[in-house]
Amino acid sequence: MVQSRAKQAKDPSLPAPSGARTSDTRAHILDAAEAVVSEFGGRELTLEQVARAAHLSKGGLLYHFPTKTALLQGMLARLLERVEAEFQSDAVDCTPGERLMAYTRVSLHANGKDKRLGAALLAVLADDPSLLEPLRAFYRARFAELRGLGADQGRALVTLLAVEGLFLLELLDLSDLSTDERNMLERTLNALADTRTPGGAHV
Repeated sequence: MVQSRAKQAKDPSLPAPSGARTSDTRAHILDAAEAVVSEFGGRELTLEQVARAAHLSKGGLLYHFPTKTALLQGMLARLLERVEAEFQSDAVDCTPGERLMAYTRVSLHANGKDKRLGAALLAVLADDPSLLEPLRAFYRARFAELRGLGADQGRALVTLLAVEGLFLLELLDLSDLSTDERNMLERTLNALADTRTPGGAHV
């Protein structure tokens, strides 16, 4: 019994029984999956590659993510959690307009790694629309917030859709905006989102 426990402690490929170690192992697997996607692209993602990158047996990986679909869902959920956490930390005790400006900042200044990961995941997940439900829920929450703005809802919608449009263009490497043009756009969108001033603040 003692020998079995010692082996389990030394062998990271064995499934963790419960508690913090299970959470740590899942995070480690997701880190490895992100590394594989960053290097080879989403369509080349396999459970075998992820197991090797995580230094786990395939059985150890399957204990936490029984299928590739489950792994992809876990990757998307964690990516959205990172975006949501950054947004919420930047929008504490804010007015609706200030929250929208915070979302603009988070979206337009997303790090390159998450953008590349998002592009790779979308390429794979688009083959099965049901896997995009966490993303739909994320945007339902954003639109629900805007519906509470009353007369300012139109300006807020323009701001949100412009931000998401630019984010998608950059995700697909289709944007040709210079740094100055991008900064000008951000100032304009923040002015639109500033609901304290009728018609938006002046840029």
